[in-house]
Amino acid sequence: SRILDALNESQKSVKGSKILAVGVAYKRDTNDVRESPAVEVLEGLHRKGAQVAYTDPYIPEIKVDGHTYASIHCDPEVLRSVDCVVILTDHSAFDYSMIAAHSPVIVDCRNALKDFPQPNILSL
Repeated sequence: SRILDALNESQKSVKGSKILAVGVAYKRDTNDVRESPAVEVLEGLHRKGAQVAYTDPYIPEIKVDGHTYASIHCDPEVLRSVDCVVILTDHSAFDYSMIAAHSPVIVDCRNALKDFPQPNILSL
């Protein structure tokens, strides 16, 4: 619901929005997706018509609703090309200053951006 709220604040709907999930592993700095809530988040967004993608240095590929997705490289161009970034796993390998600087809207589910207070960042 926080993702929907963040998109609504930007006058966008979930359907057709490009959403980048940052981290999909169950725990920080691991490659385990078993019981990862991130998979459920991606499934829910996909079912609502969002164009989902993800980046995770530990998970090269993931299945969501019968679709196989490959992890994409996270850079400023990718961040600027999406409607919303959702931080689901706070891996230490992520460049959070870059994510904060180049993302239009961020839903931070892990409080990873606590040191980057900006109006485009919604924390849980």
